[in-house]
Formats: sequence, C-alpha cells, structure tokens
Amino acid sequence: MNILQDYEKYAKVLKKFNPFRPKICPLRLEVNVYTGCAFQCVYCYARAYIRGFDKPRRKPNFEENLKRDVERAVEIGLNKLPVSISNSCDPLQPLEDKYEHTLYTIRLLTENGFPIIVVTKNPSKLLESKYLEAMDSKRTLIETTIISLDLKSFEPNAPSPMERMEAAKRLVEVGFNVAIRVDPIIPRFGEIPGQSPSDLEALVEKICEIGVKLVIAKCLRLVGATAKASPVFYYGLRPYYKSYGVWTGNCYELKDDVKRMLHMPIYSACLKRGIGYSTCLDSVDFPYSTTCDRGDTLLFKGAKS
Repeated sequence: MNILQDYEKYAKVLKKFNPFRPKICPLRLEVNVYTGCAFQCVYCYARAYIRGFDKPRRKPNFEENLKRDVERAVEIGLNKLPVSISNSCDPLQPLEDKYEHTLYTIRLLTENGFPIIVVTKNPSKLLESKYLEAMDSKRTLIETTIISLDLKSFEPNAPSPMERMEAAKRLVEVGFNVAIRVDPIIPRFGEIPGQSPSDLEALVEKICEIGVKLVIAKCLRLVGATAKASPVFYYGLRPYYKSYGVWTGNCYELKDDVKRMLHMPIYSACLKRGIGYSTCLDSVDFPYSTTCDRGDTLLFKGAKS
C-alpha cells in the first residue's frame, strides 16, 4: 500500500500497527499514547523494545503531533482503518489522570471517523462521563486483559481482575463491544503458578456471565528483558521454554503443539458457552476460531483498506 508507506515517512505518533507477525494481523494503525507503563506486569514483553519501560512518562508534543498525523491521515483516506490504543503501554495508566492524552486521542480519532480499539487493564476509567461521551459505541472495541481471577502477583500495580471484570460488565450494559484478553497464557511449571484448566474454566464462566462475546488468548513469549524485572519469573520458566520452545532471536516462543495444549482449556470452555475465540498471533487453528480480534469484520464494516 504505497499511500501508507508515504504516510509512514512523516508520521510521528499515529503509525502502522507493527506486530511480530504482520502477515497474520489485518492492516490497521496504532498509537501508543505514553512511553513505559506503571502497571509493571512481570510478563510484559514491551520491556524488550521500549527503553526506560519501568519509568512511565508522557511523550513531548504528543497532542500537536497526533493532530498533525490525523489531519494527514484523513486527507489520504486512512481514517477507514481501525486504530489500536495502545498495544505496548497502557493508555489508561495513572499518567492519564494528569495529562488526559488518551481522552484527547479518543476524542480526536472519533471526531475524524476512525474506528478505534482501546486495549487496557483499567477499563473503569472509560466509564467516566467524559470518556463515554468521547467514544462512539458502534465504532469502538474495548479489549481488557484478564489472565485469571486471582493471579494478582503477575500484575502488581494494575486494577484487580474483579474490578476489570465489573467494568467490562458495565461497558457491555451501556452498549459497547468488549473482548477479554487472556494474554498471556502462562505455563504452570516448577514454582511458577500459571493458569490451571480449572482457573481458565472459572474465568470463561465469569466472562460468559457478564455478556462478553469474544475471548482473545495468546501464549507467553518469554523475553530476556524480563530477567531483570522479575528474575524468579524468567529463570523459573526458562527451562520449560528451552525444552518446549525455540529461540526466535528476541524471545523464547513455544512450539505449536505446546501452544495448542495450553489454549485447549480456554477454547473448549468458550466453545461450550458459545463465546467467540481468537488465538491472536499464535499459529494454532481451532474450528470456529480466528487468528485476530475480528475488529475489522465484526465492528468496522467498510473500514477495510
């Protein structure tokens, strides 16, 4: 897409979504509102490519740069593409209370016709009136990560899983499309208490109760940068990943048959309850599942490039 390549040369903050496997993901844009993240989840692989990840901060001239990017994108018709907010650093972390850059982003993108995907561990923030007023419920997908109902130790500074679940329920009730991300699926090995099949069954049961219709799951990629932030977690899991995975150049990734085994309890629970299932970037395939969050096909009709 030459028009997008030309746009990318000058874009400051609104850029092409660049996942690990671009051939799997549909074409979309992304904006990471802040740099670094205060939630400090031990498994987060953004540490591998964001310098100073543990020192969250705002971006200089963010609002001006975003406004300029949006104007240019609208001029060339890129507002048909969904925009993901934010894939690497939570857009509703405590910095938002002071700067409201995510509120500005949501409002500006919505006013200019962009469908948006908000990815956050703090969905309660979106229930504030100013956020509800800024969003278009028919062109917004809210994805909130809940990997377990009780594994709080992996997410030391994030809102509790039940707080996120209650916020997701309320967002569904007021008309928003909400997906729950079980991302990552963490193997149970040695002293590392990953999700058990019964944990995952209970999680999907709760997801079903609150009216969410889509679960997105992905197996943990073990990045070397995790070793400094949480050596117990990294070195506790590394033998498992060395035995059942491969080194890809920047992380350990599990083999497909192991991924399939880890996905199976969640997939089966979703299938039993009629909930949609996505394996995200994992290269495993189940009947009635997809490899994407389906934002492009389910929510944003006519938003394809």
